[in-house]
Amino acid sequence: MFYRDIEKELETYIDCKQAIFILGARQVGKTTLIKRMMTNFPESNRYYFDLEKMSDKKVFEGGVQNLLSFLEFHGLDLKTRNYIFVDEIQYLKDFSNLLKLLVDYHSDSIKLFLSGSSSVQIQTGFQDSLAGRKYIFNLFPLTFREFLLFRGKDHLYEKLNRHFFDWKEDELRFGRDELLPLLYEFLLFGGYPEVAKIDQFDRKVKYLTEIVNAYIVKDIRTMFTIEKIDKFNHLVRYLAANIANLLSIHSLATEVGIYHETILNYLNILEESFIVKRIPPFFQNKSTELKKSSKLFFIDNGIRNAVLENFQKPEFRTDTGALAENFAFSQLYKTQPASSSLHFWRTRAKNEIDFVLNRQGELLPIEIKSKIQKQQKILSQINLFRKEYQCPAGYIVSIRDEFSTQNDIRVLPAYLLT
Repeated sequence: MFYRDIEKELETYIDCKQAIFILGARQVGKTTLIKRMMTNFPESNRYYFDLEKMSDKKVFEGGVQNLLSFLEFHGLDLKTRNYIFVDEIQYLKDFSNLLKLLVDYHSDSIKLFLSGSSSVQIQTGFQDSLAGRKYIFNLFPLTFREFLLFRGKDHLYEKLNRHFFDWKEDELRFGRDELLPLLYEFLLFGGYPEVAKIDQFDRKVKYLTEIVNAYIVKDIRTMFTIEKIDKFNHLVRYLAANIANLLSIHSLATEVGIYHETILNYLNILEESFIVKRIPPFFQNKSTELKKSSKLFFIDNGIRNAVLENFQKPEFRTDTGALAENFAFSQLYKTQPASSSLHFWRTRAKNEIDFVLNRQGELLPIEIKSKIQKQQKILSQINLFRKEYQCPAGYIVSIRDEFSTQNDIRVLPAYLLT
């Protein structure tokens, strides 16, 4: 079982009384993560439940006292602290009151770690009764840095040890021959842990296709009672083909042939199921900058490519720019702290910055470059934004091996985007 970067943060919450929720799509490694965490505690003080199993689910359905009696029967001493790991909590109806009682009255003997695959269902279950009684963490597919660890490149994982804005020079330049092929593999297949461990091209494609068919087509349909599944699938394919573009609900409704309200509902379902994410525009001047339209990205490149059934290499694709931009979004979204926010910038005069990272008021404009081209236009766009918002620096992220600095604008190879 491989280490995930989120573990370091989770460890800081072990001693608090609140329940820890770990949310994420299926197959991103939630079960593996909590089973790794279990090994930090003695066997005599831990227990694992999988609520997809009817027998485990019945233990919780019997109420707090039934659960405590079950744990004592299995040898746990409730006079000391025990660590209870619960997989797929969304299968338990009305879990909110039970967890409230456990946190309020039994936190000295019970520390809860819970995982779930449906943010909507779990958030609905929270209600107000769990306010102040929980911490929520999202587990995403692997970052590129974690992917290196899964591919056995521990030495590169260790060296890729800082945020992209902290690199003053390309200290990994001697590893480019290893990094670039791995980067291009990641662009195509993304960061689902099991995919990262597979070497064969055809097996990677098959695994991702299975995830799409099992999770997006079947599981989500069942969880949210989607009646017009053909329309829903059409929407998913259309979104995959149009990542990084401005999102128009009217255009989507016309393309798919359903009402605006249904489009918005489907978008919320996809977002809360950890498949896609919308990012808002950055604006301060309402008369000249876009302030309503959002952009949509897939959380994982591999899922996006599986939806489109397109695993051609980047050099042979017509959508390499969008693929690179989706990779950049995914990296930025997965690696930035909750105190940061991610946007794009566009004016009515069509000046545009791919991403604006707001780090507690410090703005970092970031442009993505996917092919050999003159940089003058990109530089002028970044400088326009920097002048408007007094930004000390700007960044161009290239999927090639470029590294340079020109007038406080740094060009970085994409493998440094952490």
